[in-house]
Amino acid sequence: MHCVIINLARAKKRREHIISEFQSRKLEFEIFVAKDWKDLTQQDWQLLDEEPKKFYGMDRDWFAGALACWISHRQVWKSVLETNHEMVAIFEDDAILADNIKLALAKLEDWQQIGESKYDIVFLINRHPNRRFFPIFAIGENFNLGLIRFNTMGAVGYVITRPAMHTLLNKFPTCHCGIDSLMHCYTFKHKLKTFNLEPTVVSHKEDGQKSYTNENRVGINRPRIDRRLKLKRICNFSIPKVIYFYRRIWFRSSILWCFMMRKFHWVHKQQF
Repeated sequence: MHCVIINLARAKKRREHIISEFQSRKLEFEIFVAKDWKDLTQQDWQLLDEEPKKFYGMDRDWFAGALACWISHRQVWKSVLETNHEMVAIFEDDAILADNIKLALAKLEDWQQIGESKYDIVFLINRHPNRRFFPIFAIGENFNLGLIRFNTMGAVGYVITRPAMHTLLNKFPTCHCGIDSLMHCYTFKHKLKTFNLEPTVVSHKEDGQKSYTNENRVGINRPRIDRRLKLKRICNFSIPKVIYFYRRIWFRSSILWCFMMRKFHWVHKQQF
């Protein structure tokens, strides 16, 4: 599978780290130069939607890093669509790779070609290990595709297909949230088949901020959010996200399935 690393030109230590990770796992890769938040133009700022500004009430210092990251991932998608790759694995430069990542990527590529149920996006990292994982599909004997309640943030490492890149680029032309939130939490809006891989094969290098993050955003105090905006966000985002999650796992979750089967047998016994 084709692998792309997103890295800032000035982030030399991170580039050395991620190159070492890939070389030690004997994976071929391509380095894509990320958009630097320091080089954001007025045209770039016009891509930022007004909704997050109203909701968070913050200045540009807060949004600079998120916008630069959003632009970088989208630029990678556009460049991949110009090639003949049907899918791509995208990594940020602070990723730590597991020893079995090459096997995982090979399994995902094979399963996408022969599997009855295709995927659009598979996240290779779990930023919330305490949340329960709901397995849905088995990928060979070693891996499972499933969902994490209710989502897990992070675009440090993921696999995305050509149709999914088309959908996200066309359906979300402006930045109204972080790129990871767009793919994770807004699943109910783009209706793409998104999954998490278990066990995970990517972890996050906890060494401070990301290389594309604006240092000035640290220490900014969030103002009190307007109640009307908060209620609007709950109705338009939080509730639909939870409903869509349970719709996806209702007939796939082992616990819920067993519960339904027990209830069915109980009703069947009572009727006859």
